Amino acid sequence: MPQMYLEGFPHHNCGGFCCKAGQAQFALLHAVRPAYYAYNESKERDLREYLSTDSSVLIDRRGGEKKRMTMERFRNEIEDKATPMLFDKEEWGGCGCFTDESEEG
Repeated sequence: MPQMYLEGFPHHNCGGFCCKAGQAQFALLHAVRPAYYAYNESKERDLREYLSTDSSVLIDRRGGEKKRMTMERFRNEIEDKATPMLFDKEEWGGCGCFTDESEEG
């Protein structure tokens, strides 16, 4: 069995990082592959600087309002033991890597 399944990932592709991954997957990536999370966090930071924009991979939907959330902020919230982070632990994202092709074409 591929290692990523043993680590709890729902699929064995992308190394655990996908732009369509949900917060549950990013939290798992941080927990079991922190170096790979850190790599992708640095790439997000580089892209933000290069584009001079407030873009981010994650979205914070708490409070019913959508706000950008960087991987750095997400990590900081996960690591803050004084305040438990609230996120949907069942929200794995919308990755369509293995969805069936539409029969309509």
